Amino acid sequence: MQIKPSVGLAVGPADAMHWGQVLVSPHAYGIVEIYDPQGRAQQLGIQALSYLGERLNGEIVSLRAVSDIVAGVAEVGIQTIIVLVPVGRIVYIVLRGSGTVYIKRTNELASLMQGDGSMSGEVKEGDIFLLSSHGFSQLLAHDELMHIFDHLGPSEVAEKLTILLHEKIGGEGSTALVFGVTSISESEPILEKEQENITSDNEIDVYKNSGIYASKHFHYARFAIQNIVKKIRHARSFLRSPKKRIVLATTCLLSIFILSVLLGIWKLASAKKDQQIVAAVAEAQRALDEGIAILELNPIKGRERLTYARQTLTPVLSRVSSRSKQGRDVAFLYRQITDNLIQAMHIVSAKASLYYDMNLIKKGGTADDFALSGNILAISDSSTQTVYRMDIVYKNTRIVGGAESAKGILSIAIHGDTLYTLAQDGITKFQETEQKSSVVIKNN
Repeated sequence: MQIKPSVGLAVGPADAMHWGQVLVSPHAYGIVEIYDPQGRAQQLGIQALSYLGERLNGEIVSLRAVSDIVAGVAEVGIQTIIVLVPVGRIVYIVLRGSGTVYIKRTNELASLMQGDGSMSGEVKEGDIFLLSSHGFSQLLAHDELMHIFDHLGPSEVAEKLTILLHEKIGGEGSTALVFGVTSISESEPILEKEQENITSDNEIDVYKNSGIYASKHFHYARFAIQNIVKKIRHARSFLRSPKKRIVLATTCLLSIFILSVLLGIWKLASAKKDQQIVAAVAEAQRALDEGIAILELNPIKGRERLTYARQTLTPVLSRVSSRSKQGRDVAFLYRQITDNLIQAMHIVSAKASLYYDMNLIKKGGTADDFALSGNILAISDSSTQTVYRMDIVYKNTRIVGGAESAKGILSIAIHGDTLYTLAQDGITKFQETEQKSSVVIKNN
């Protein structure tokens, strides 16, 4: 014997700490609700469903086997795990955590399980099981469920439950699965193509990588359309009352008045800002024209006017958009002022050229520090530990000292024919005429 099921899914909203989902496979059905204050609810839930999907993928032969599989799920964050496995005319049900399992037979809705436990029993055609999580059980009472189940199939019941979960406050993470026994037939081999058709009939998608199963997208689209229709009906009933229509009209007129006042304030502020920008641009243009006019007669006064023009226009640059016409005009005027000011101050831009290559006197030589006395330039080279003397007129260069006496030079000075270097060990004197060096002040 084999049960032909009809399945409906009801999944409430989720957030970082609350997450719920359903499990549907060829051999098992179930729900999981997770609560994690650290914000990992979805991650923990996916891990739990992946584990259950893999372990429940094969044939199940006993209630003990289902219980062992559910017991293998990590307890971190678990609020509810309920698994239902149909085998022939028997269903195995295992519940861990807090949740409720209901059965509707004929016109009666009864609670089978609440809290940890497991059970098995024979089913009949027309039986409907409701697997509800902890959050679901807290939101919907038994009487409310009885009203929903009245003469409806699993899919319609699931749709109503989904709407309620999204309408009620505090439904995050709550979930439920409606399992209906459509018929009980002789067991027959089912081809892969037929299995795909059954999946489509039950409106279930299989996420192969994670083992998670969810209702098809049109299920949620139908829910959204129902919400829109419901809001339209509320609006129509609201407008039937004359007092409510007056309140609505007054609110609309007041909103329009406030909007017009705010718009007027914004226009006044914009106009004031534009006036300030126009005045600043005019003042900068006037200062530029005056500066250019008197630059040849009085260079100092001309530079002062050009400097004033630049200072006047600089704040305006940050207040206008560079993409607008006004912004482009301001930028063009600022470039004019800057160019004229550079010419007025005789600023010349030139490329530096090599004066002397220290490699000519010593390979790998560099000039780290300088000291000038008349035409004589003293040079220290820390890379080769050398001290040089150069005549800057004829570029005659020679080595004055080196090796240990020129080690770790920080600075150099010159007085007459004597060169002085400052290093870590003190101040060393290099006497050019005597070709020797000596420490004159030790480091203290």
